[in-house]
Amino acid sequence: MWMELASFFEKQKEQFGDNAILLFWYGKALLKLGNANKAAPILAKSFKLAKECELDDIGYIEEARDEALASATQLENELIKPNTVNRRNFEVCLDAFTRFLQSDKRMTFWNFDKTERKHKWIKQPEQHAQNLLHTFIKGYFEEQIDVFEEVNTGAGRIDIFLKFSNNLSIIVELKMCGSGYSMSYAEGGLDQLSHYLSNKHTSLGYLIVFDARTRDFGKGLLDILAIERHTIFTRAVDVRPTVK
Repeated sequence: MWMELASFFEKQKEQFGDNAILLFWYGKALLKLGNANKAAPILAKSFKLAKECELDDIGYIEEARDEALASATQLENELIKPNTVNRRNFEVCLDAFTRFLQSDKRMTFWNFDKTERKHKWIKQPEQHAQNLLHTFIKGYFEEQIDVFEEVNTGAGRIDIFLKFSNNLSIIVELKMCGSGYSMSYAEGGLDQLSHYLSNKHTSLGYLIVFDARTRDFGKGLLDILAIERHTIFTRAVDVRPTVK
């Protein structure tokens, strides 16, 4: 009933004016309906009003706002991107990257072999993935983040090491899976991440698997893994060259 809810709160807004909670539900409904462009400024205003009114526990408004901003394709000039640096906002960024890559950059990982009549990975697909993710994260957070690639830890090299302006650190490991890259190869990223996290005294890591398995996409990957004091989240990105 999101359509009815959006219509109801639109009329409430016209009658009673802007209110943090009213705007939240109006924007939330629009977001659920897939209209992130319209929802983003409404939710941004809801969050701003909630802060000005010193409302308690407004994280849910901030989360909806960040999701809308990450999904919107057109924003008002005066609308500022979310500037709160935390895990939740970083994951909003990863969600946006996943959508972008799957819709716009999926086929940049493949060459078509006319002789064998099938798609094959480009040379160094992990380096290509690393370049795309580096550029996306830096563009999203801009001056709030320093992105370091191929950092030497003594027993391997970190794919991407992120240092935010509030001293939050995150390590990202990228792995391919499918079309010659085994599941065990992708899972090996967990052990690597655990070592890197210990070496850099960082507690938060992400394993991003660029999954090309035709029938088993996403299968066998743990969403979250706790190793000692480290927390590792795993995400699968769909890079299958053909999807039935």
